[in-house]
Amino acid sequence: MTLLRPRPILLTAILFVVAVLSLAGAALSDDRDDHERARRAFEAGEIMSLSRILENVKRDFDGELIEVELEDEDRGGFVYEVKLLTRDGAIVELLYDAQNGELIRSKGGKHDDEKDD
Repeated sequence: MTLLRPRPILLTAILFVVAVLSLAGAALSDDRDDHERARRAFEAGEIMSLSRILENVKRDFDGELIEVELEDEDRGGFVYEVKLLTRDGAIVELLYDAQNGELIRSKGGKHDDEKDD
């Protein structure tokens, strides 16, 4: 009777799939934790709503909204990252303090400006 030995390539592939699935599960868990932190911060009045931030964007900049992200910065606070496509085809990246709605930075096109903290 011959014993079957797993092929090294197959074993490597299986280990790779297991590792990827483990990392994906951890990332989803982190995303859920971030979502919960953001929800709690909004409910506690610690961050502004997206609609209020977008009012500021619309008032101050002319362009088509491409993307918005709420990021938890290493400093412990949240920021809104907003990307716009201007009429001349430039992409403008805006960074707003989620707590007070203040523009922290604008980058791209004619809008390069960074405020010092």
